Amino acid sequence: DIVLKLIDNQEVNKLKDVATPTSGEIVFNQAFRKYLSENPKHTLVLRGGHVQRYEMIENPKQGTPVYIDRERYLSDSKAGTKAYDHLKPRIVYQEGAALDNWRRIIATYLPANNICGHKICYFVDNHYDDYAFLAIFNSRVPEWFFRFISSTNSLAAYQVSIIPFPKIETH
Repeated sequence: DIVLKLIDNQEVNKLKDVATPTSGEIVFNQAFRKYLSENPKHTLVLRGGHVQRYEMIENPKQGTPVYIDRERYLSDSKAGTKAYDHLKPRIVYQEGAALDNWRRIIATYLPANNICGHKICYFVDNHYDDYAFLAIFNSRVPEWFFRFISSTNSLAAYQVSIIPFPKIETH
């Protein structure tokens, strides 16, 4: 009952009214393989394990580091595309958390010039202050709502988009 009231309440935004979720710039597939390397002189591609609640960690528990030749990648990419999203700071979150984890929504602030693998999702066109947005997104109501609507560990954009989000006056 309360879920329907939150969804139907005109005084409450849906997250998609505030920001748009999208997956990380780099997909570990054939199309991106020519840019990827094990050379630490290149730019580290951040993965889901780097993202913790309110912090990024240097050494995630899983996976080996993967690097990208950023200059080559950008020279083959058009200006204004997703390839350039890393030039701005962002709010990022793990696309998938362990089902038995104490939380499904695990988000933090990511400074500019960091490139994300596809298991890190982030928000574009955020209309709120980044830190206010992060505090709300990492709070109990979005977590509770997400657990109510999903039994999986994947935070799909279409599900994240409908999370109730407060309306905040911006000046």
